[in-house]
Amino acid sequence: MIVDEQDYVFTAASRSTDAPDVPEPGSLPSAPEPGQIAVTEPMLVLFSALTANPYRIHWDRDFCARAGHPGLVIHGPLQALWLAEEFARRGAEATGRTFSYRLTAPATAPAVMSVGEGDAAELVVRRPDRVVTATASLV
Repeated sequence: MIVDEQDYVFTAASRSTDAPDVPEPGSLPSAPEPGQIAVTEPMLVLFSALTANPYRIHWDRDFCARAGHPGLVIHGPLQALWLAEEFARRGAEATGRTFSYRLTAPATAPAVMSVGEGDAAELVVRRPDRVVTATASLV
């Protein structure tokens, strides 16, 4: 049995002047290092289509700019998939266990994100500026 439980917490939008630098589309490495994911605009458009997610924040650059984001916003569920894949890559047995994730900061594309160790038994996704954007545990 699979149970999907979601808690949404909305916070005030921040208009930080120290937003991370966003590389130009097409300037990402073609072969990122192990543990890295080159997130491109086409990847986000495709994920939106595959998940039937029509929200423009994931595929409309002008809409994102008006909302104060320096690029397309990377889907939270996509980051959760990266974390689940990393647990599997590390040989973690998922049967009978609970996978939990939490989104902690926005991330925008294009960018090279990294997946790796967090606190305790958690895995994390980090933006290029090393800010943690998502955490996950498998208990």
